[in-house]
Amino acid sequence: MTSALTKAQELALCEFARTADLAHVLDRASVLFRPVVATATTLPGYLVDAMFAAGDQWLATLAGNVTALEEDPVLRRRVAATGRAVLAPIVLVPAKSATARWTLPDRRALLAAADPLTDGGWVDGPGGDVAGSLRRSTDSGLLRSLVVSPFPPLVLRALEAAPELTRAEQLRALLSLHSYGVSDELAKALRKAAVRRRLRPDVGEVAAEATTRRGGLARLRSAVAAAESTAGAVDELYRDPGRAAEILSLRTELDWTALRSAHEADPFPAAAADALADRPDCPEEMLNALSQRAAPAPNARPTKRRAVRGLPGDSPPRPAGQPGPDRFAEEMLYRIRPAGQVLDLAHAGGRPGSAVEDPPTLAGWSAFRHRLADLVAATIGADPHAWRELRRRLPRARGTVAEVLAEAAAGAAEPTDPAADGGPWPGAADCPPPGVVPKREATRMAFVAVLDAAPYDVQRALLPYLDERTAYDLLAYGEWRPEWAAFAAPDGPERERRLLARRPSLPADRIQALAELDDPAVNAGLFYQRLATWDQRYALLAGTPLGSATGRLPLDPAFRASLLDVTGTAGVWGRAGARTTLKKNRLAPLVGCGDPELVAHFFDNIPLRSRSLQLRLLLGVWEHSGRDAAGKLMPRWFQESVRTFVGDLLAADDPDHALSRLREAVYTEVSPGNLVRRLRTSGRDLDWLLAEGYRWDWQVMVDEHRRKALPAEVLAELCTLPDCPDDLRRTLPPTAARASQRLAELYPAPKPEPRTAARTPGRPGAARAARPTSKREILGALGPHWAPSPAGAAPKPPAPRAAAGDVGARTAWSTITPARSALSGLDGYPADVRIDIQTLVSRHLDDAPDAWVLAIRLLPEFPGSLPELLATASAAVR
Repeated sequence: MTSALTKAQELALCEFARTADLAHVLDRASVLFRPVVATATTLPGYLVDAMFAAGDQWLATLAGNVTALEEDPVLRRRVAATGRAVLAPIVLVPAKSATARWTLPDRRALLAAADPLTDGGWVDGPGGDVAGSLRRSTDSGLLRSLVVSPFPPLVLRALEAAPELTRAEQLRALLSLHSYGVSDELAKALRKAAVRRRLRPDVGEVAAEATTRRGGLARLRSAVAAAESTAGAVDELYRDPGRAAEILSLRTELDWTALRSAHEADPFPAAAADALADRPDCPEEMLNALSQRAAPAPNARPTKRRAVRGLPGDSPPRPAGQPGPDRFAEEMLYRIRPAGQVLDLAHAGGRPGSAVEDPPTLAGWSAFRHRLADLVAATIGADPHAWRELRRRLPRARGTVAEVLAEAAAGAAEPTDPAADGGPWPGAADCPPPGVVPKREATRMAFVAVLDAAPYDVQRALLPYLDERTAYDLLAYGEWRPEWAAFAAPDGPERERRLLARRPSLPADRIQALAELDDPAVNAGLFYQRLATWDQRYALLAGTPLGSATGRLPLDPAFRASLLDVTGTAGVWGRAGARTTLKKNRLAPLVGCGDPELVAHFFDNIPLRSRSLQLRLLLGVWEHSGRDAAGKLMPRWFQESVRTFVGDLLAADDPDHALSRLREAVYTEVSPGNLVRRLRTSGRDLDWLLAEGYRWDWQVMVDEHRRKALPAEVLAELCTLPDCPDDLRRTLPPTAARASQRLAELYPAPKPEPRTAARTPGRPGAARAARPTSKREILGALGPHWAPSPAGAAPKPPAPRAAAGDVGARTAWSTITPARSALSGLDGYPADVRIDIQTLVSRHLDDAPDAWVLAIRLLPEFPGSLPELLATASAAVR
């Protein structure tokens, strides 16, 4: 048995653990995990979430990992913002200490979140009186951070001893004395000569009014807000430009318009201008203004501001010899084979917003779509028999797009399909339940690409012939047509409007039109729309009609039944295969419905750890079953802040007013700004955060990104969403290398088959040269400029395969021995394989921490397969 997790395989297995299980595993097998947490340079999000859930000792271990936190300031701030006393000896070390990696904002975050009432460690912990030891400190950096602490003696110590507190810091300290001290704490402080001597004259006047005049406290609060705002920063930048970087670090949000106006009226000193330019959220307009005008400084050093004219411009011109759009379209339609893969590639990467593409590639795909539309009109047109023949041939077609379309038109004239005039549509299947995005199938998406090339009139005529699943594919993943809005009309076709409600990122006006139909089957799809407004989402949850219906609308019976079935897995929000997108995540948007049976189901299947979900669940129960039911339901493990807030509402004399306050709290909690905060700090995957039901506002996302750049991995995920605005996409370099890399990740190349001469259909005796058979080869066949991998790029390690060459990836992992080998290439597995592993792990190890510990300990030397390992660990502890 290992004494620590020294191999990637053991840690990779933990990726499939639920956070609660992994938190218990950390406690039971700390000897395995502690060395990893203490020394790793990067930590996976699922392990970070488990450490936060596991409690103080694991937070302390995480905080002690100087290297990992230095590389991840967002995680560092998240740790500090817990306010736990156990972190004080680590975070609140002297600023000049050799081990200090915590900044002044970090220290302030820890102290501002400290709560001695719920965390006794601040005054009576294992390390003694933490707050008392801080009072004896003489370190200037520590003393300045004390102005936000909830301990009046520490705040007083900062006022008396901290050198050169800024105006904002002095005001904040005075407000802290009033907020956390007894009634006359502020007055006592002002009577001390050491305090009065250090206060700025205007600050002293505000403080004196706060203790002697009516309305003085309100003026003190207003003065604090103004001093800590952008206007206060401007004043401090002019007063003390040498401390500009420090002044700006204490403000997470800046009004760049106000800063630019101030700079144009009176240029900032050079040191202040450099500090502003160095902020990652400094917009280009401000950077240009700073580079044009700034007060001169002697011995100027090279800075970002002074080098602004060296920044790269727009996309470089196309290299000479690179194929143009028309040639690209011609090659794809008439030379590259097979047609199914070409069309699937066109659907996946051939339009703006579907992947990060360079302009020449997008131009090529645009030309391809126009030429394809002409070709469709000239061959299969609006003939439903020809379209049926095309769908029947597409999975096995080996010719080019042009050849397959011509063959479908000819086959319709002389049908060989017995069901050509009726019967099931080729590949017929049922529509997936609401909230479930089925596994992407290349043939289906290829057919959608052809449907996209047909005019609306042809689509409308074909829809009655299409089976439920094919109609869903078109309306959910086809290119949006304005004419589809007619499906949302009251007299529109029932099936089409129900399927249209399942379309990811449906336009806001269509969401409203569909919601006004008051159709429970349509509402089932609208629950999962990211662009639904709060009022719409709230009405759908409460069953409030938005149209002309009367009475409470029920949940669609089929939809409700599917929610109560949590077996199996499926993706949410069009991102099938992510670890967190289990079928049970479909419950998250409905957590506030108040349905008693579903609420019981939520407790069993939804991680109700976030404040948002806890408040929404209690609101739904209150509205559905009354205030007493919400009080009886609220468990002790809900967040303390939630229990306290809701407890006060339950005890309020006016239940209607209390319910209104709860609604307001939920509305605020799911704000776009809070979504951005969760994206910055949460270890959750984007899929889970989207499913929680935050109010979505791309403009807020763009503004927040400009203010402070989002983490690179979050930004990359946002850019994969179909409605991501260009203002965010442009922050990722739109290079051909990135586009090709993205396509290569989406479509890993299969093992190449030997190429041999073949007969060209319809041309007896004509030999055909070897043709590309994979999507990598399709791009590569167009020449080096369209190659799928940038020169020098390191190839991704292939996923492991079973010894028998004919075993596919979907089942190969379950036969690989030893078990650790099945996990060695986890990143290379396709999404459906990862879903299968997740399902197996959940079956054996969910709610069984002891089995988890045993599986992790056995893994390094276990000779059998991964399924055998999991079954052995489960059987041994049950």
